[in-house]
Amino acid sequence: MLSQGLEGFLKESLKGDQGTGPILIHTKLIVVDFTSDAPVVISGSHNFSRPASEGNDENFLLIKGDTEVADSYGCELMRLYDHYRFRFRTEEARKAGKKPERLTLKTDSTWAKPYFKTGSLKMSDRLFFAGGDLS
Repeated sequence: MLSQGLEGFLKESLKGDQGTGPILIHTKLIVVDFTSDAPVVISGSHNFSRPASEGNDENFLLIKGDTEVADSYGCELMRLYDHYRFRFRTEEARKAGKKPERLTLKTDSTWAKPYFKTGSLKMSDRLFFAGGDLS
């Protein structure tokens, strides 16, 4: 469990949302270099912990070099991350008494400006996923 939040996320907790029960993503997945020619995907029931390795009946699959599998798993992890980050930021705005940002399609190219701002996370993402130079 994280002792503090990570990149805008709350500290991990087993406490669920009020009235809806716990929200717990139990994905056991590691994707290494999923945009490279030599990706590695690790997935299964193994919890990546000492008890799982030493005493439990756990397993995992290790898939090396399959770019299609790595792309699929990598995109799913990004989808989950983006989904929960959006929910977190929306809730934080509500708690601060602000109206959450409304996301709408733009009719011009202004939406693209943050992806070209030097040093921004959005620019790094654009370059990374387009196969560009991050240096």
